[in-house]
Amino acid sequence: KRLAGSYGAVYDFVPQTFLLPNEYVAFMREYAEQKEPSIWICKPSDSSRGRGIFLISDMSQLIYDQQYVIQQYIKTPLLIAGFKFDIRMYVMITSFHPMRAYIFKEGLV
Repeated sequence: KRLAGSYGAVYDFVPQTFLLPNEYVAFMREYAEQKEPSIWICKPSDSSRGRGIFLISDMSQLIYDQQYVIQQYIKTPLLIAGFKFDIRMYVMITSFHPMRAYIFKEGLV
């Protein structure tokens, strides 16, 4: 959010994201300002492999009993050979001046 505020359209590829319940008020403000209804995806912050994920299109569907990351659903995501994908890179930065970074090749999935 901070980088999008500083650099604008360069960070336009990241959907609106909120951490509930901490950012509930900000989420409600964004939800209320929508010009047309959209779908939101709720992901438990402490889960993996798609467990506990659900979609909402109306606030009455939002029931949470734990911390969730909620994002505006991307209707047309970038696909590789017809499949969604994740990029997970492990990088160790040892110096900024001069910049020195190491990518752990075994961590790419």
